[in-house]
Amino acid sequence: MAIKIQGDTVIDDSKNITVNTAVFTTTGAITLPKGTEEQKPVSPATGMIRYNTDSNRVEFYDGTSWGSAFRSISGKLYFLGSN
Repeated sequence: MAIKIQGDTVIDDSKNITVNTAVFTTTGAITLPKGTEEQKPVSPATGMIRYNTDSNRVEFYDGTSWGSAFRSISGKLYFLGSN
């Protein structure tokens, strides 16, 4: 798999990687961070996304609370975001 990084890339003291834009050029898949309800970040940042192994769903943090990132409506999958 190739990953094209555009813009500034920062790795902080906690080994967090911040990139401006990442373009994945593959037909495979990416693996999201995952964990239980109790393993959610203590101080989440707006825009975080993870797989919740207790609820078996992808969820995102909107700046206030964690919510389901996707919803199936009439057999179609929709991303639920603020925009």
